[in-house]
Parts: sequence; structure tokens; C-alpha cells
Amino acid sequence: MRKSLALLLTAVTLTALLIIPVKAEDARSDASFSYTAPQADTVSVSGTDKVYRVGEGGMTLKKAFSSAPVDGTPVTILLTESVNYGDRLTVPAGANVTLDLNGCRMKYKSATARACLYVNGRLTVVGNGTIENSLFATGAHGIVVNAGGVLDVRGGTVFVYGGNAIHIVRGRLESISGGAFTSMLGDCISCTGSVGSITGGGFSGKRAIVLYYGARAERLEDGIFRASSCSLHVKTGASVGRIGQATFQTQTGSSYTVNNSGTIDVIDGATVNCMRGTGAIVNYGYIKEMKAVSVTMVSQTRGSGCGVFNARGQVDSMDVTVTANTIGVWNKGGTIGRLTGSVVSDHGYGVYQNYGGSITELNMDVTSYNRACIRNVDGSRIDTVSGGRLIADRENRRYADARCIAIYNMSGAEIGKIDGVQVTSHGACIGNSGGVIREIAGGDYNSEAKTVVNINGGRIYAVTGGTFNVPYDAGIIG
Repeated sequence: MRKSLALLLTAVTLTALLIIPVKAEDARSDASFSYTAPQADTVSVSGTDKVYRVGEGGMTLKKAFSSAPVDGTPVTILLTESVNYGDRLTVPAGANVTLDLNGCRMKYKSATARACLYVNGRLTVVGNGTIENSLFATGAHGIVVNAGGVLDVRGGTVFVYGGNAIHIVRGRLESISGGAFTSMLGDCISCTGSVGSITGGGFSGKRAIVLYYGARAERLEDGIFRASSCSLHVKTGASVGRIGQATFQTQTGSSYTVNNSGTIDVIDGATVNCMRGTGAIVNYGYIKEMKAVSVTMVSQTRGSGCGVFNARGQVDSMDVTVTANTIGVWNKGGTIGRLTGSVVSDHGYGVYQNYGGSITELNMDVTSYNRACIRNVDGSRIDTVSGGRLIADRENRRYADARCIAIYNMSGAEIGKIDGVQVTSHGACIGNSGGVIREIAGGDYNSEAKTVVNINGGRIYAVTGGTFNVPYDAGIIG
């Protein structure tokens, strides 16, 4: 009797462990992870030789995938009804399968933590249905693409709890053109292989997309990438060819929205938003070109963090529009070729450079309501400030206050040439404290205090042009 009771209690306990306490529908209604995207047509791809209709005539998912030929002959697996299953489903090497979700849901439910689908051949997903994994385990992925496998997604929804929505293990994600992809606890897309193109869709997870060493994403043209930690993480040895007009967002308490330690060829027209995190874009690696990039940075603590943080990295050309409540662009020991665009900061430096950083040319419109528009310190160098409108808009501050100087050069830092700028400042237009300015060649300087200040052993070698509403002391030159 005791033995029978023990067996009964064990069975009840195991059954309870398998109960999922949160309904998938309820989880997907969380606004932080919601996304509605245009879906692909539900019709199967034309030209296929055979259609396996799951739910009719005894056809199951397992039987359909097991029946796919491995000689490259195209076949379609069509869902005619929503199904729960616990089998391991694999697209075998050499198979060419189109999975038509047809508005239905296939939900993996089992005590064994595994992915909904494994791709060793070629899989194309169409339709506006759902692929869902009900388990909270880290290995409970949505779709796993192994070496030699190719995945093409044209619509639908992939929803998982503990694993990654799409897990690429040396395989290839050929393209995603639409759909919604969510991991509640894991990464949305994790890749050690390659990504061809993403031209649409919504992506949510701890990280929306992470590329590991050796991985490459060729084109991230469009889509909304949302994350609780980091929207795009390019690790050392990974690379991205082109980022187009995609949107990257992070939530409260995140770190960086876009984090690059690898190589990015071009970011063209992207929008990057960091809400109460550490920074919008951080670069430890190499970015060849950033153009027309829009950045919004709302730090959890005003004045802490930055919009764009080049941390000993290299950016050949940076054209950004930054709105921040902290530092706009921070070059910490890194190298920036040409820096253009605009910064508006209500509680931080517009452009801040330290630890021996280098900027070849700076031409930005910068408005700072609490700090200097441009601050260059610690042996850093700006070859040329070639233009832009600088507004240091803080009232009732004395001229030597770093918080209201438009261009503040100090502590062994150097500026080669200043020319073409239009400066309005409640404090000094140019403050040089222990630094070197080779030449002030032109510009329009308007100050309520002093236009040019040189203190603490600084050197200003020459003033050869420019207009000054308050005459500077000629004795500070030379």
C-alpha cells in the first residue's frame, strides 16, 4: 500500500512540474515584447512536388518531417490545424522543406528540453501562424540552424520562454522579411554562423541579436530590435556588413543598445534609443562609417553614461544626431576621423574626449545646457574644429566655469585649428587651461563674459581670423 501511494505521489509531482504557469497568450500581451508585423501569404511556395497536410489522414508533424526527401526535391508541410507535440523535428541534410503555418500553431510540449525545430537542410517558413516552445529551459529554443542548414523566414511568429527564438550554430539564416520573434528570457537571435539579410520583422529578447566570434551578418536593413539588455551585440571577431534603417531599443536598466567589439562596415539611417540605460552606442572595435544615425539617450541618472561611446575603438566617419540628458559623444582613448551632425544635451558635455583620444575633424552643431559643448582633455587631440554652431546656454556662470564654456581645452590636450564656428556662450567661447591651441583662424564668437580665456600655463599660438563681440586680451597669445 505504501509503495503504491509513493508511486502515485511521484506521478502527481512530475505532472505538476510540467504545468506552465503562464499562458503563452498572456506572456505575448506584455507591451515590452509586443510587435505586430505584416505577415506573408499563407499559401505554400509554388513548384513543390508534394504537400504533407498535417492533421489530415493521420499525418503528424513527425511523420511529415521524416518523410521529406533528401535529394533536394521541394516539399511543403502544411498545417491544417494547431498541434501540440513532443517529438524531435528535424529538416535532414539535403531536404528542401517549406513549412506553411497556415494560421495555425505548433507548440512543443515535453519534459525533454529541446528546440521546436532543427534545421540541417533547407527550411522556408511562410504563413501567419506560430511556432512556440512551452519550456523555460535555456536549451528550449525555437529554431536551431546547424552547420549546413539554411533558414528563410517570410512571416509568422516564433515565441519561446527560456531559449533563443532562432539559434544559429554555424548554419545560415538566409533571410527574414517579416514576422515577430520573441524570447522572454533568452536571446532572440543568437549566431555563430551567418545572416544574409533582415529586411523586416520585430525581434525581442534579453539581446535582440548577438553575433559571436566568426559570425557575420551581411545586411540588417530594417526591423525593430528590442531588448532588456542589448539590442545588437557584435562580439570580438564578428562582423556586420550594413545596417540600414533599422530601429534598436533597450528598456529600463539595460546596458548599451548597440555594443560593437567587432567590425561594422556602415550604419546608414538607423535609429538607436536607450531608455534609462548606460549608453545608446558603444564601440570597442571598428566602424568604418556612420551616417544619418539618430540617437536618443535617456540615462537613469542625469549626466551619467553617453549617447555614443567610442571606447578605444576606431570610427572613420561619424555623422550622428544625438539627443541626450548626459554626454552626447564620448571618445575615450579612441580614434574618430570626421565627426559631424548635431548634439543637444541638457546635462552633459556635447562632445567629450579624454585618455589620449584623437579626432581628425569636428564639425557639429552642439547645444549644451549644463556643460561645455566641446571638452578636450588628458593629452587628447583635435586636428581641426572646422565649423558648426555651438551654444553653451547656462546663465549666471563665471567665465572659467567648465559647465558654460563652448570649447574647453585643458590638461595637455591640443587643438590644431579652430575655424568657421559660430559660438554663443554665457561663459567663455574658448577656454584653454593648460592645453595647446595652435591657431584660431576664423569664426564668430559671442560671449556674455569673455570670448577667449587662456589660463594655467596654456598656449594659444596664433589668432589669424574671427570676429569677437568681446575683445580678447592680446597678451594671452604667443
